Amino acid sequence: MLDFEYYNPTRIIFGRESIAKIHSLLENYGQNIMLLYGGGSIKKNGIFDKVMEQLRDKNVIEMGGIEPNPTIETIRRYIQKCREEKVEFILGVGGGSVMDSAKMIGAGAVYDGDVWDFFKNHDQLPEAMLPVATVVTLAGTGSEANQNFVVTNPDTCEKIGKNGGPACFPEFAVCDPQLTFTVNAYQTASGAFDTIAHVFEHYFAEADQYMPVQDGMQEAVIRAVITELPRAIKEPDNYEARANLMWAAQQALFGIADMGKGHGERVEHKMEHILSARYNCAHGAGLAVVVPPFRKHMCRLNPAKYRQFAENVFHIDCTGLSDYEAGMKGITALEDFIKSVGLPASLREIGAESETDVDFLAEELVRQGRVTKGTGIGLKELKEMYASVY
Repeated sequence: MLDFEYYNPTRIIFGRESIAKIHSLLENYGQNIMLLYGGGSIKKNGIFDKVMEQLRDKNVIEMGGIEPNPTIETIRRYIQKCREEKVEFILGVGGGSVMDSAKMIGAGAVYDGDVWDFFKNHDQLPEAMLPVATVVTLAGTGSEANQNFVVTNPDTCEKIGKNGGPACFPEFAVCDPQLTFTVNAYQTASGAFDTIAHVFEHYFAEADQYMPVQDGMQEAVIRAVITELPRAIKEPDNYEARANLMWAAQQALFGIADMGKGHGERVEHKMEHILSARYNCAHGAGLAVVVPPFRKHMCRLNPAKYRQFAENVFHIDCTGLSDYEAGMKGITALEDFIKSVGLPASLREIGAESETDVDFLAEELVRQGRVTKGTGIGLKELKEMYASVY
């Protein structure tokens, strides 16, 4: 087990009608509040009115229009608005894109330089951030309770994730599973698969170490998604299914289950980021395409852990099978699950129009230097993986 220090100051308010606690939670913050949201669905489903009631004593700067894959230009524009309006607090109401944007805007608003600096320079972390809080309307990224964010630069076809460090945790997160009842099946499944991919990056990271506490927690998160996602799709207003998916998403990137583990190079996320940068697909849908081929490649290097996955998550009887054979059965079960919940399994399903896209995607990742450090994966392997799911 690796040495670690755990820190997460975000207050979690989880449960029915928890949105009603926002007014009291904001008592000790400033008057000028930026209300950040996405495409306007919160106005159609009533969430906007509920939030505005909680902000009745505040000066609200309403800012909608955050894209599903927020661009650096959008973030820059909202940072400027933040400064002009002397915003003192940012409340992000939405899914991962909105919550990520709230943190990026909050960090950029108090930074003298360009917010893109944090993405160009891996080791540069924000030293401060405007106070930020979140209201979760789509479960999946876990952004409501961590310091991470992701931005897209369409000009360079880059989508880059960043651990913002200690300054970038939200003050609090309001998590009412009822707010996700209106999320459609495809977006629900996309968010849930993002949860699985987050767990994988830590679960499979340490080849030679058995960590019963961390492994058990991570396997439980994956099993919860596999069990609860079909229930949520079939019964969109099933509170328990939605609640379990929301809590699973937070645990996948909350940190507790990851402690003492590495996280590798997050290759599958980098393989997907270029997909959503190029095709503007849902992040979890892109992950559903690239995770299986990546895990098949990695199974050769760490077959015992993949056997553990097959046996403990999918409860496959692997008697008489080699570790590799057992592990591959687990990945096949994962592929079957992906198809059963309506997620894509090929590049064509998310926007690829020609096999030349395979070369472009692999070559662009190598050009960006995203997956070569210590992974043993280069241009040849990337092309093979992308080609296998074209």
